[in-house]
Amino acid sequence: MPTNKFKLVYDEEYDNLFIYSQVKQSAFGIEWGDLDVSFDKKGTLVNLSLNNASSFLSNLTNAKITTQTLKGINNCRLKIKNQEGVIFINFKFFFKNKSKHPLEDTLTVKSPGYNPPLNAFA
Repeated sequence: MPTNKFKLVYDEEYDNLFIYSQVKQSAFGIEWGDLDVSFDKKGTLVNLSLNNASSFLSNLTNAKITTQTLKGINNCRLKIKNQEGVIFINFKFFFKNKSKHPLEDTLTVKSPGYNPPLNAFA
């Protein structure tokens, strides 16, 4: 699983979490509700934006994630795997307070430009 260097910024006022590549630039993006995903020209994921991040992450992780929780994040790691039209994005958020356990889960999104094999029906 490739891991790229990503940084994150949390905007408490708007409850948005932006995770971005330090080395690649976005060429296009796709929005799925509160999740915005950006890709480079080759279709490699370069940015994630979680709008209403506390609610989004609470629903995804089945844990109570608040704006206060998100303010405490100071680092992240993403592991990205692209398999047959699906991108698996495993994220791990680390906290300033080292006694807090990292927050980890996996997002799945459709790979841009994936053309599935045709199914023939008789």
